[in-house]
Order: sequence, then C-alpha cells, then structure tokens
Amino acid sequence: MATCTFWQRWRYRINGLLLLAPCWFLYDALTPTFPPEWPEQSIGPFSAAPRPADENPPYPHDGGYLKDFSVRFCAGCVARIRTAHVSVGRQPADQPATDGLLHGSSRSQHVHVPYPPSQGAGEMLWVSVQEWSGRMHHAAWPLPQNQ
Repeated sequence: MATCTFWQRWRYRINGLLLLAPCWFLYDALTPTFPPEWPEQSIGPFSAAPRPADENPPYPHDGGYLKDFSVRFCAGCVARIRTAHVSVGRQPADQPATDGLLHGSSRSQHVHVPYPPSQGAGEMLWVSVQEWSGRMHHAAWPLPQNQ
C-alpha cells in the first residue's frame, strides 16, 4: 500500500513538470542564436553584410544542396535595388530565374543559396545587385573552411 501512495503523490508532480516543458521550448524558439555577421562590403552604391543562418553544412534539397543566409543592406538601399541574388563559385553566377534570389523586408533579406557539398579552391560567396537602371554590381566574401 505504501508504494501505491508514493506513486499517486509523484505522478502529479511529474505531470506538473511535463506542463512546464513547453515553456522551455517556447523560450528556446523565441531566442535563437546566429553566427556572427560577415564584414560589410560596398557593392557599387550599396553596402551589404551576409550572415549564415547556422554553422551547419549545406542541406540536401531537390537533388542539390542549399544553405540559408540573411543579408543586411544599408539603410534605404532595398528600395533602390531592383533585384539581388547570392551565389557560390569562383565568379558571380548569371542572374538566375529563381535560385538564390533575396527576399524579405527592408531590414533583412533572406536567401536559400545553391551551395556545393564540398568547397573547391577559390570559391567565394557572391552577392549580385541590379539597380533599377539595369546596372549590375558584385561583391564577394571568402567562404569559411568549416561550412
């Protein structure tokens, strides 16, 4: 009889702990941590600073690999940009139809970058920006070895 009473008392305490678990997961979801922002560079009349979403390797998607980045442009620059995209390679890629296009708000743009599963020598992260006049500007950042 003593073990039955012990279980009856502790099952309510265990249920109370289980009810507190969503609070921890909600806090964890609302306070994400991101890797540091890469150095800001000028891209023609604009400036930008990319930031990877995480430090994990690229993930497989539709037969290729992608890695998520956010790009912060200078104040007021997004309204002056017609289109922008991000690519990885030795030189900037031609402007694609859908791959690597930046999207989001005026504070931060988000992009899913086609990324090689293993890095080759001389590969860089390229941000290409097209003005409303049609002029293209490019800037490159070296890729870290662990990503």
